[in-house]
Amino acid sequence: MNIGIVIGKTNIDSSVITRLTSLLVKHGADVYFPCDSIAGTFGTCLSAEDFYQTVQMVIVLGGDGTLLRVSQSASKYGIPVLGVNFGRVGLLADLEQDELDLISHIFTGDYTIDERMMLTATVTENGEEKYRFDALNEIALSRGNFAKMLEMDLYIDGAICTPIRADGLIVSTPTGSTAYSLSAGGAVIDPLAEAFAVTPICPHTLTIRPMVICKNRMITIKQKEGTENVSFLSYDGNEAVTINPGMEICVQLSEHTTKLVRIVNRNFYSVLKDKL
Repeated sequence: MNIGIVIGKTNIDSSVITRLTSLLVKHGADVYFPCDSIAGTFGTCLSAEDFYQTVQMVIVLGGDGTLLRVSQSASKYGIPVLGVNFGRVGLLADLEQDELDLISHIFTGDYTIDERMMLTATVTENGEEKYRFDALNEIALSRGNFAKMLEMDLYIDGAICTPIRADGLIVSTPTGSTAYSLSAGGAVIDPLAEAFAVTPICPHTLTIRPMVICKNRMITIKQKEGTENVSFLSYDGNEAVTINPGMEICVQLSEHTTKLVRIVNRNFYSVLKDKL
């Protein structure tokens, strides 16, 4: 079995990597690292493209941010991801640092796959596609450092839903409902639910509240023309791109999913209680 290891924290002790690598090799696995990994001396290094074309499973040592980054590539190849939490919260990880030995369960088939829906956001200007992103957590439109609120219209399946004046807007998956959306006052959505959450950020109206929308809907955000402010669109915490007035952001269900390996398979609501 070809196992990839991605390390997100530079302060992870080398003894942890040695222990994990030895465990995998003991069970007959070939171990691979991305070329930019700090742990290249522990296994074979591959370019990013070759890495995801070679491995059959990725083990992530780090926090939720690292796992989100890995999901961008792993989802395109249908590769399952096992997270070991070395971050602060670790809602997406299945194992904690002291549970490394449980990784041996992947060689006996004693695990399940938790398949999480993703979203695709497409940004167009005058009918021309400018950007396209897949996200496991969310896309977030914000005003950045500008003092004025954003003015935008929200459409569902092409029909106007509501005008919005706010500091921004978040469209999240059920997985992302416990991230930025939750901080902005959005609802927690069960990860098995098939819906998107639309959460305004500091809306300047009493009638705009968080919404839960069926996954099959097309969500369109149009920043009003004639306004002074540009806005900034980020996905899963990645570097934001600039959105100018008149641009459209279309959000829909992605054709890709993120496959999370579950060995311990903790109850979602128990994890929420313990970590949030």
